[in-house]
Amino acid sequence: MARKRPPPAVPTPLPDVSDVQAPWPIVDRYPILQGSGVTLQYVSNALRVCTTGYRQLFVDLFDELIERDAHAQAMASRRVQAIAGARIDLAPPQLPPDHPETDLARVIADGCRAHVLALPDLTQRLSNLAWADLLGVAASEVIWAQADGFWPERLTFVHSRRLAYPDAASWDLHLWDQSSVTGFGWDAPTTRPGFGVNITRDMPEGKFIVHTPQFRNDYPTREGLGRALLWLMAFKVLGMRQGSQFIERFTKILLWATYSTKADGNPRPATPDDIAKAEAALKALGIGSLTSAVLADAISVKMDGPALKGSNSTLTVEAWIDLCDAQTTKLLLGNTFTTEAGKFGSKGAGDTGKEGELEGVRFSAGLLAQTLRRDLVLPMVDHNWPGCRHLAPTV
Repeated sequence: MARKRPPPAVPTPLPDVSDVQAPWPIVDRYPILQGSGVTLQYVSNALRVCTTGYRQLFVDLFDELIERDAHAQAMASRRVQAIAGARIDLAPPQLPPDHPETDLARVIADGCRAHVLALPDLTQRLSNLAWADLLGVAASEVIWAQADGFWPERLTFVHSRRLAYPDAASWDLHLWDQSSVTGFGWDAPTTRPGFGVNITRDMPEGKFIVHTPQFRNDYPTREGLGRALLWLMAFKVLGMRQGSQFIERFTKILLWATYSTKADGNPRPATPDDIAKAEAALKALGIGSLTSAVLADAISVKMDGPALKGSNSTLTVEAWIDLCDAQTTKLLLGNTFTTEAGKFGSKGAGDTGKEGELEGVRFSAGLLAQTLRRDLVLPMVDHNWPGCRHLAPTV
């Protein structure tokens, strides 16, 4: 058996690696919300701005719509939780038999594994990074500490709305905030200079974990399942809005007040006093300013629409919402069998769909594992076993 080589001495780490560079900004308490003013035009504008590098409008709109959409939130959480809740292991690289560094590779893997699994709130931080599947980019700041080596002490949350590609001359990722992170000055680290902190170039290796999965072979400003999901949630909002308006207007009792335009056989128009008395009668019945009207007997009002006719050949509000939900499920899980097997197939079809769903999750988990190796494990090896990067474990 090869003789075990002792770990090399720990080098002096970069002094700013242990500093917190991305504290939560106060301005993030005030995201941009559209409320009932969400339109398809605004969705287009948010996505267009995102492609220029400023992702804040897109992320704010995504957060606003998904908190309204229970189905989209459930399907997205199902995907993210499957990735974040997966079992984590670090394995030494495969070396030839009797390789002189086999024992050292095992020591490195054991040390890295112990410190990764000891990170507090690890599952939550992995969940934050897994949301990159939808948002295109996610990041976590690594806080390092010196104790019998130089190891990660904890991971901190960085909101995706703060990640931008604002420099038109490069594809460098920046930590960019609308205003000062602390106080009212512009000297906070993430707001100086105008583009914020350049994570790609100005931060030491291992300071940030940056996860940018690709599903459509596109740039990170145009990546993520959330771009397609944003449209589906917006379409569903239109249907929900129409449905709620229908319920509010046409499920209440309709009260009608009429007045006669004839006196002694001769037509006469209603006087303002007649109309005022009719309106007062409606308000006295508790309708107020809701569904009510005062009409002359010479006027006829007709209500029309697919839902009022009772036709089964048209796309109703309920069918529209079901269609949006089905498309959302296909986008995030790859099928509808595992969520609506009774409606769309048998148990066998559901089992097949489940396997297909797991294939997508395995792909995403593999991408996240490679990101963790690049941005967390390799810096650990470089700090604690200099010159041994070729023995870094796989995740």
